[in-house]
Amino acid sequence: MPNSYKKILFLNLPNKVRVQRRYMCSYNAPNMLFPPIELLYLAAIAREWHQKDVFLVDTIAESLDINSCVEKVAQINPDIIVTITGFEIFEEDIIALNSIVNKVPQTKFVVFGHYPTIFPEEIFKHAPIDYILYGEPDINFSNLLDYLNNKITLNELVGVYYLDEEKKVKINKGEERIKKPGILPFPAHDLLKIDAYFEPFLPQPFALIQTARGCPYSCNFCVRSYGQRLSLRNPKNIIEELIWLKKIHHIKSFRIIDDTFTATSKRVIEFCNLLIENKLNLSWTCLSRADTLNEELIQRMKESGCKRVYIGFESGSKKVLQAINKDIDQSLAIHNVKLLKKYNIEVSGFFMVGHPLETEIDFEDSVKFAIDTDLDYITAFEFITYPGTAIYDEMKEQVNFSLVPYKNEFIDKNTHNVSQKRVKQFYKRFYLRPSFILTKGLYHLKKPIELMVNFYKMLLYQFSTPSKSRNDYL
Repeated sequence: MPNSYKKILFLNLPNKVRVQRRYMCSYNAPNMLFPPIELLYLAAIAREWHQKDVFLVDTIAESLDINSCVEKVAQINPDIIVTITGFEIFEEDIIALNSIVNKVPQTKFVVFGHYPTIFPEEIFKHAPIDYILYGEPDINFSNLLDYLNNKITLNELVGVYYLDEEKKVKINKGEERIKKPGILPFPAHDLLKIDAYFEPFLPQPFALIQTARGCPYSCNFCVRSYGQRLSLRNPKNIIEELIWLKKIHHIKSFRIIDDTFTATSKRVIEFCNLLIENKLNLSWTCLSRADTLNEELIQRMKESGCKRVYIGFESGSKKVLQAINKDIDQSLAIHNVKLLKKYNIEVSGFFMVGHPLETEIDFEDSVKFAIDTDLDYITAFEFITYPGTAIYDEMKEQVNFSLVPYKNEFIDKNTHNVSQKRVKQFYKRFYLRPSFILTKGLYHLKKPIELMVNFYKMLLYQFSTPSKSRNDYL
């Protein structure tokens, strides 16, 4: 194997605030930080399948600004840099990329993410990068490494955008999804400085795992993890990863980052049983959907260490739920929340505010639903349509969108103004209730000082100046 392209840096780009970048979303989460798992998967492929020397620089975890980032990149002097772009921070990511490219002009730059996949021409136009990985990046990245090391020809390179001699964007399409993600090596968790990552009120060290990709449901606003088709890892394979994580990082908790972990009840129960049988004694959280739960499943989740479940309720209005193609039986949702609380599993709800069809009455229904259901936490954020989703196609005539400068807003300015007002109201009315203050509020006062201060800082921030982009706490 030639020595060229031997040293590969996986870079989580810097930003002025703490951001989470994932293929399906990006958001500002001031009181939490997850490892960049997509980058870790690609690092593992480079190291284990191609015997490359791999490096990780997570500027978010290390609190590095662009100048410090550039210095660190120059010190490593990699042959290839691989990075993922965000959504609302897309323009800032492009600016950062340009600064880094200018410092190491001989380095090959590889970018992936939702926007690069659907807007490759724009990416090549605004950043001097070399390749864009299409969609689910893992196998496509492996193909690219084969090409760069002369194992395949350009005609055989599939799943990668590049510029031909006439500066036209080209790609050879291949398989769009990995049918069995269990074939992939475990993410390169060993590259992490694990103490930098955490989820509120979970013990550290904390880790992130993905047990499935895709989401089988048809919500029309959602950017899924690579698509609607659900691809699953075997529970035994997942347990092996957790055993390794416990060995190398002594983890005490983890988040399952699947779009909808509880989509297949039988598999979740098998996973929980294996967690118990292996006596891992780990606390964990997951993302769920209200109509995928039942008492047997919830009981087993609790017995295996589940502490919190995140559910996208989105709205308390049946009309709005129908408009976003998420028409869940609200009585069933309320029933399953009660079951979760019966087994002492915390419930955090996501709510979208400001759909053009949402009236003041619909908004009141959402607030009432969150309060009456007695959720432990909520996150409210402005309804945004993203290119690549069905609802964007329906509403694009109402939306002003551009990548650089980045804009994704309704043409009717009043829509945004009303949304921001309602987001602020939602937080105030949920978190400043006497019942919440006397229960959860006092509970958080008993937590370690840093967590307690961060919790109340988050609330004050949301009450005063809610951001247009998502600002998740839990």
